[in-house]
Amino acid sequence: GFNVGMENNNFVIFSLGDLFSGVSMAFFQTAMLYYITMLLNVPESQSFLVMLAAIVVAICLFQRIIKISRKHNKKLPLIIASVVFTVVFGLIYFGDKIAALAPGNELFIGLGMGVIVSFPFAAINILPQSVISDIIQCDSLVSGVNREGIFSAVKTFIEKIASAIAMMGVSSILAVGALSGESVGLQGVKLTGVFAGGFSLLSLIFFTIYNDKRVTKTIEKHRKDK
Repeated sequence: GFNVGMENNNFVIFSLGDLFSGVSMAFFQTAMLYYITMLLNVPESQSFLVMLAAIVVAICLFQRIIKISRKHNKKLPLIIASVVFTVVFGLIYFGDKIAALAPGNELFIGLGMGVIVSFPFAAINILPQSVISDIIQCDSLVSGVNREGIFSAVKTFIEKIASAIAMMGVSSILAVGALSGESVGLQGVKLTGVFAGGFSLLSLIFFTIYNDKRVTKTIEKHRKDK
């Protein structure tokens, strides 16, 4: 059976954090073009520059995030990522007003947003799988049974749930305030930020609760015993 001991409690807690961060990430990726064009008023022909900035900086941060996770722990970058995402989503609601404060600098503001979200992009894409691997290793050492298949299946299921929630949620929310004949309204674009910020805040709570030290200490203890 799949008994819920302390290690599996840790898996459930982290998986919930992973689910909520996955939903907020999917919200952002789905609605990002609307944030850039409708809220920041960046021409659609230049919107790819914002996305390119986010991707390039995220790739450059991969090595730095791995170093932070080795020096401190793997949950620290995830907590930072959730904080950044929550703040960014809060600001998205006021995106049109922020853009109005600096007319002519919309692309610059968009590029700034791309650079800021690159850290959450990188951390949320590379660390959860590594954390799950640690939990699987810890569980195997404690129980003496390799249940990697069960953990991996749950992880895959969570990813599908996150995508499904985002697909249904974003399209419904974007329609709020849409004019006749349009599928996207300005108010709806803003509200996606509010909902995604809520999911990001939930991920922050669960990542904070996750007991990273227990997992690493258990692994180290079994290595020393050998």
